[in-house]
Amino acid sequence: PKSAHVLHIVASLPTDRLPTAEMRAEARRKAESARQHLLAGEPFGQVAARFSDGVAAHRGGDLSWIVTESNLPPELIEAAFEIEIGEISQVIESPLGYHVIKILERRPEKKLSYEEVEPLVETELATSVGSSLEPT
Repeated sequence: PKSAHVLHIVASLPTDRLPTAEMRAEARRKAESARQHLLAGEPFGQVAARFSDGVAAHRGGDLSWIVTESNLPPELIEAAFEIEIGEISQVIESPLGYHVIKILERRPEKKLSYEEVEPLVETELATSVGSSLEPT
């Protein structure tokens, strides 16, 4: 499937209870502030480390490659394939909170040739079933 290399900052909302209007407003302000720092030229990794509540914050916000069939919120996936490469997104609202993303690179959807798939299949077979097979 097509994929995008995404940097991500999230100002999270609680998942164990219904967030109040005040919680939502504070999370939105946090995400807006992070975005302003990015637009002012601060490195994404530094801003992510300071502002993001996400699991990728310690990696500079690097989510690595995401695909269209990801389990991320649909609002993030949609933005990841709409904004320009290198652009800082607007603040994106999802049930998880408020997000700011930057796309480093995209790969189009592609059917792999046999030559491209063969080593992937061999590796997968060797690691998933190869260790459980007894020599005959």
